[in-house]
Amino acid sequence: MRDVLKRLLVFFSVVIVIILIYLVYYTMHGNNKVDSTANNTNNTVVASQNTTDKNNAEDNTQKEEQEKKNLENNEQAKNTQKEEKQEEVKKNEGTGKEEVSVNEEDKAIELAKKEYGTTEGVYFRIEQIQANGIYIVSVRESETTRDLKWYTVNVATGTIQ
Repeated sequence: MRDVLKRLLVFFSVVIVIILIYLVYYTMHGNNKVDSTANNTNNTVVASQNTTDKNNAEDNTQKEEQEKKNLENNEQAKNTQKEEKQEEVKKNEGTGKEEVSVNEEDKAIELAKKEYGTTEGVYFRIEQIQANGIYIVSVRESETTRDLKWYTVNVATGTIQ
């Protein structure tokens, strides 16, 4: 029995020595390998980030140009729609039909435009229509859609608050 215990003790001692040798070797030489791998990885990441930044800058420029074109197209489409609605209202006036809501919405926006003054770089949007015919109109910045001013417009009396 003692012979078996001695053999187990020798076996575990050899295993512990091998583990210690591995740990010492790893701490002295393994860190350099890990560091060089990490540096290579970091250099690759930085290079890809620089490429990505350049691509993003180009994409942003293209997106900004596209947004400007879209805004111009939207303004043209809105103007065309307004003209069509006004023509439709004029036609319907002769037949006795009423397009009150469209006409009142346009009227509310026009009153807000007059009150605000300039229309450069902004657009007007009806945020809410109350039951008593009062319109809540916001003035928003075209580039960021940030609200700049709010108006409460009573189309029936033509008053703005």
